[in-house]
Amino acid sequence: LPADLAYDRIPAWQLLQPNPPALPHVANQVVIIAPGGYGEAGVSGSTDYFPMPAAMRYWRDRRLPDTMPIYTGAEAHAYMVHHLLRQRLVIPVPDLWMVAIAALLGKVAVTTVVQTRRQEATQRRRHHRRITAVMGGSTLVYGLASLQLYVTSGILLPVVLPVVMVWVYLLPSLRSKSNV
Repeated sequence: LPADLAYDRIPAWQLLQPNPPALPHVANQVVIIAPGGYGEAGVSGSTDYFPMPAAMRYWRDRRLPDTMPIYTGAEAHAYMVHHLLRQRLVIPVPDLWMVAIAALLGKVAVTTVVQTRRQEATQRRRHHRRITAVMGGSTLVYGLASLQLYVTSGILLPVVLPVVMVWVYLLPSLRSKSNV
């Protein structure tokens, strides 16, 4: 979410002017007063600066290219308040659930591979290549689907552990001498 859609940034010097900017919408907003990069505000050094998240860097480079390349605590708090008020919370799905599901899928894939033992060697190799291609495509689809689910719904599915679990089950059965 771009910063300009989540919060308005007003420098303190503008508010201290004889004619400050009109803020008609302040009555319905949360106001955070923070130093945000002002050394004169009492924050010494870089204690209020944090590493900029990649998403923030992306939006800032495109929408606000002339701003300072720092991420302050005030901005972090502004995003948190925005997400809480808009109920834009991330719902993580426990890794253990997805790893258990992946273990079952891996076991089904291994059972399919083991059932090909009776086939001729060329048919087995072709079948194993097909299973590897299907599992590789499934891995890619799962990764993209979990990314899309996170972006649209805020549901965070674990990716690495479940995918590793399926492949840990599958690869030994594909490489086994008795199967090929």
